[in-house]
Amino acid sequence: MRLETEFETTLHKLLDEVSTQHDSIKIIHHFSLFNNQAISSQQWQTLHSVVPDSIIKALPKRQSSFFNGRLCAEQTLIKLGESPRLNIGKLKQPIWPNGVIGSISHCDGMALAIATSQMNIHGIGIDIESILDSKTLNAIRQSALSEDERNRIPDWKQDIGLCENTLVTVIFSLKESFYKSVFNYVNRVLEFNAIEVINITAQKVEFIIKEQSVLESLIQQDVIQGIHLQGHYDLQENHTITCVII
Repeated sequence: MRLETEFETTLHKLLDEVSTQHDSIKIIHHFSLFNNQAISSQQWQTLHSVVPDSIIKALPKRQSSFFNGRLCAEQTLIKLGESPRLNIGKLKQPIWPNGVIGSISHCDGMALAIATSQMNIHGIGIDIESILDSKTLNAIRQSALSEDERNRIPDWKQDIGLCENTLVTVIFSLKESFYKSVFNYVNRVLEFNAIEVINITAQKVEFIIKEQSVLESLIQQDVIQGIHLQGHYDLQENHTITCVII
């Protein structure tokens, strides 16, 4: 219960900051804790959303993550006054009802969904990540960060007082949030070098789109006006939450 309360407090703080930066949009969310255990047939039947056979046949951890993520998404839709049903795309991405933009994340027995029905928003992405440990730090730093991002780490450590493990996690998570926010416009999984983080402050992450085809596609679809964008993050115990709205 303490973890759930603390996480809710952190989440509210993050979403309030995001909302303030985007004309006070109304963002609905639902958060829950869960155990990584197999989902029974009776439990699957309680979902309104489409569930592919590959998920039902998956390992218990994958079943539980999918089930609880969709359950959170359905609760956000109910709070919005919408039908609590998500379809599923060819790449297993959630397809929200017409007029709703949302995002789902799950990590370490935590599931979260956010959504909005305000039409001045093109896309929204949310991501939860556990802070990288020393065993995985170098691998993620090499695969998910550009050389320029790695070179900026010492300056960010000094400026905002976060350790390298946390900073690399924030960058990794921010990229995941951005990719979720634009998936419906690019219709593919983006590589980590599609964007580059150029600055991190106490709660914001500034980044640029590096992949020209992505930049041109988003501009042509009137999703963005320029190369520079920003996201938000907050920290809770051993996790970070990031959010990107476009």
